[in-house]
Amino acid sequence: MLEDVRNRVSPQTFVMFEMTKVKSHSPDEVAARFKVKRNVVDNATYRVMKELRKLATQPEYRKEYGV
Repeated sequence: MLEDVRNRVSPQTFVMFEMTKVKSHSPDEVAARFKVKRNVVDNATYRVMKELRKLATQPEYRKEYGV
């Protein structure tokens, strides 16, 4: 599912999500690294989570995960 999401959002958005949610970096640390405000990181994470939720409702993923 992550690969599908990666193709649906910008590379920077996905990296911000990956750093905060997968690699457990703090949003403030990610914001400093990208030289953006914290809300940019929060919005990027929100967009990826929204896409993940959307994908999770699709029949092929529901079947794959036994839902």
